[in-house]
Amino acid sequence: MSRNGRPLEHRALSILKWTVSCFLFLMMGITFVDVLGRYVFNAPIFGAAEMIQFLLAVTVFSGLVLASLQDSHIAVTIFLPKIRKRMPFGHDLAVAMFSAGGLLLIAIEFARISFHALMINRTTIVLEWPIALVSVPSTFFCIAAAVVQMMWLYRRWS
Repeated sequence: MSRNGRPLEHRALSILKWTVSCFLFLMMGITFVDVLGRYVFNAPIFGAAEMIQFLLAVTVFSGLVLASLQDSHIAVTIFLPKIRKRMPFGHDLAVAMFSAGGLLLIAIEFARISFHALMINRTTIVLEWPIALVSVPSTFFCIAAAVVQMMWLYRRWS
């Protein structure tokens, strides 16, 4: 991604990187203080496990957008050289289409979960935080990652 060509995309990418980094750092800090408190002072952080679960979910799903933007998905490359040799564009097209489709399916399921959680005011067990705090952002991050995949397809075709 060029800094000169798309300043808005570069700024959004920078904000997203900082956001993911902050979530990851916060998760690390909570884990460190919880372990320290548990074993040194015999006083763990109340609800640390739920906080870490929320932060982990948001970190993973916001990271999907970064992975999609940088085309840095995890791939098994045992057959990749042979596939790319036979159909160089077809492989990339299939990967982008399946990625976008899978992300949209995940987003649809998250949207269903979010709607249900909002309707019944579902909360976590210990801290009683609304489940929608994690399911709604995860829905939007999945949609954003799918849009990035579709934009990649559009750019390749045009």
